Amino acid sequence: MLRLNRFNKFVPLLLPLLAVLVFANGLSAQLLRFWDDNRYVTENPYLRSLDLPNLWAMLTRFYFANYAPVVLLSFALDYRVWGLQPFGYHLTSLLLHVLNVALAYAVARRLLGGGSGALVAALVFAVHPLQVEAVVWVAGRKTLLCGTFALLALLCYMRSSKLDGSANGRQLLAASWLLLGLALLCKASVVGMPAVFGLYDRFWLRHSWRRILQRNLVPLLLGATVAALTVIAHAQAGGIKALRGGSVFVMGQIMLLVAWDYVGAFILPLNLNNLYVYDLAVLNHNWRVWLGLLPVVGVLLASLGAYRGRRLLRFGGVWLLVLMLPVANVLPLSPHRADRHVYLPLLAVGLWLGAWAARRAQPAKWQPVLFGMGSSLLIFWIVTASSRSLVWQSDVRLWHDHLVDYPNSVTGNINLAGEYFALNQYDFAAPLYIRLLALDPADVRPPYYLAQIAARRGDVRAEIAFYRRAVSVKSSDAELRNNLGYALLSAGQLKESMAEFAAALALKPGYGRALVNKGSAELMLGQYVHARETFRAVLQLDANSPDAASGLCVALASLGDLKAALVQCEAAIKIAPENGLYLGRSAHVLLLQGNAVAALQIAQRAVAAEPQAALGYRTLADAYRLLSEPVWAEGYYREALRLDPDNREALQGLRLLGK
Repeated sequence: MLRLNRFNKFVPLLLPLLAVLVFANGLSAQLLRFWDDNRYVTENPYLRSLDLPNLWAMLTRFYFANYAPVVLLSFALDYRVWGLQPFGYHLTSLLLHVLNVALAYAVARRLLGGGSGALVAALVFAVHPLQVEAVVWVAGRKTLLCGTFALLALLCYMRSSKLDGSANGRQLLAASWLLLGLALLCKASVVGMPAVFGLYDRFWLRHSWRRILQRNLVPLLLGATVAALTVIAHAQAGGIKALRGGSVFVMGQIMLLVAWDYVGAFILPLNLNNLYVYDLAVLNHNWRVWLGLLPVVGVLLASLGAYRGRRLLRFGGVWLLVLMLPVANVLPLSPHRADRHVYLPLLAVGLWLGAWAARRAQPAKWQPVLFGMGSSLLIFWIVTASSRSLVWQSDVRLWHDHLVDYPNSVTGNINLAGEYFALNQYDFAAPLYIRLLALDPADVRPPYYLAQIAARRGDVRAEIAFYRRAVSVKSSDAELRNNLGYALLSAGQLKESMAEFAAALALKPGYGRALVNKGSAELMLGQYVHARETFRAVLQLDANSPDAASGLCVALASLGDLKAALVQCEAAIKIAPENGLYLGRSAHVLLLQGNAVAALQIAQRAVAAEPQAALGYRTLADAYRLLSEPVWAEGYYREALRLDPDNREALQGLRLLGK
């Protein structure tokens, strides 16, 4: 028999230390921008304060299609200590896993009654590569916290069973209820834990079914309540998905395939992924679908007690069944497959392996062979888990890894492209978006971001073309219509731009950005009265809009109301004192009033604020011309023309100088 009893006293120290070493690579990982870390940390409105209104909101509102107030509170506490530094969040997650490893070992010792089997069980739980997602992914915190409270609840329940009827027993039972409630408030997937509690009572302590029901009535009510809240949260967020293929039979085939893939990933975890894609095409003549019946039927038989006298086998079967059933898409709420789904279920598999290793008699000559095979597998898992942790270092690495297995994944391509776009690496983002145009022609995001890239590269023609494509996909989007109008305006296609602004305003009346752009187009068309009314309408919606105030300044100046125009220009500068456009327009109005000295000062500020804009140089030249400084005036006119060769005012200024 395989015995490691001499090392038992060191296990509580060695197991957590091993877990730290295996997952230490995760401490240097970033917060992921495109895989929920943004939702739970960087964009989470509840993190910024722990005041009563915020705490009440965490407790009473759904968040991101979930009801998990304890998870939100844990992130808020991290934020108090670490701000938005990724290291702190990863450290908390790693410490939670370390705690869970110690708890898993304690549970295994109670169930197996010996140290060597418990060691095997805890090792599987501690270092298996399937645990990487829950431990290294910050948004996996809900899985870790749920595991902590669930294991603590199980330990309290086990102890309370032995002391049943005593005051201490009642206190421990109440503590187990509270801890299970906290676990459910992290993640609803442990709704089936009362079944695990009940089996322990029945098979280890021989309690009656009536007593078991009495002891588990509160946990059953807690589980039902949280399960209902979770379904409601998903329904409100549109998170209840349609059955794949529109059929229970098709969905069942996919989940059988998933079940077999879980078995393969446990034994040889070589193709792990953050997002597994199961297209319907994988069902065609795929023998692995029917192999999936083997683990499913095996777990069911174990749970139903088909193997007489094997209480641990039945206990583990129920453990697997009740923890995997919520993610089996009987009600399609979750991804078909995810490594985090097996975080706690792995302990049941570890218990089976531990029981076999500790109790199954083997010929003495085979013990070194079995020990060597087990040690080799353990080392393989450790190396794989450690290297897998590096994949989660950043969005770029994560989505590159995903696309190795699923090159046509729309989610993978769009998220990798989005990360490159956020990093301003447009040469890497653009090919991915172009690929997406073919992968999913109905997705509006690729043409939208390609238009954004074209705008940042100064390619107005391409910008217009991509916005037109985006509008053809989603013509009812006011922002797209406005953006297309602005691109057309930049290209000098004024009438077409006006049509797009009108369309945007028809879709979204009072859309301030579209109104400002419409007013700008009216200025360029010489429709100063219309522009004046448009900018006034914007200021009625937002009295602090500097664009509207500056545009109104130009309209009023063009209509000859210079005094009112200057008031509006000054209002725009007060809001945005370093904006070169607003400063240049104000200098222009001062020049129209004949105040060249004041205009000179404002124009100098405009040039300093935006040295690549022609307006500041042109107004500066006008001021020097009126101040009888022709040499300076000519120099600044020519600089304005260098930046904008078609600048009519600068050309007119040179003609007035006789140049």
